[in-house]
Amino acid sequence: MGLISPWSDFAPAYPSYKTHGWFDFLEPKRLATAVDSALRWYAPFMRSNVWFSPAKASKGDFTYLADANVDMHLTLGTRELFEDEIRLLGEVMERDGVNVRLYEVSTTRGHVAEAKHIDGVHAEMNLDAKARVEFIQGLKRSIAKNHQ
Repeated sequence: MGLISPWSDFAPAYPSYKTHGWFDFLEPKRLATAVDSALRWYAPFMRSNVWFSPAKASKGDFTYLADANVDMHLTLGTRELFEDEIRLLGEVMERDGVNVRLYEVSTTRGHVAEAKHIDGVHAEMNLDAKARVEFIQGLKRSIAKNHQ
């Protein structure tokens, strides 16, 4: 399964919301308004429910993915607002036994890598052919593995 820059937590309380605000086109105040609008029909506690904020999943919430042998491919840009919550989502899934592959996207270097300290925003996956190809190849390997 592939998730490109997934919005993983409805609580905008991560450091990347402050440190990356200058780089990302998303704006925290508008995101907060969108969350309020989306949750207007739900009880307030749903803001931290795993279905709305999967980065806050409790131990065992993602074991069904591990049991089904799902490979999770997550992309993030190291200058996007969602960086910290995507990393946390990957950690939470790995804690539950899910095979997670994290792709960090760089707009300055034009590639996807499984390394730290790359500058980028999440839009690069759509703009850079090499990044897109590497991500798709990873997904194809996962599909082939699960159809053997």
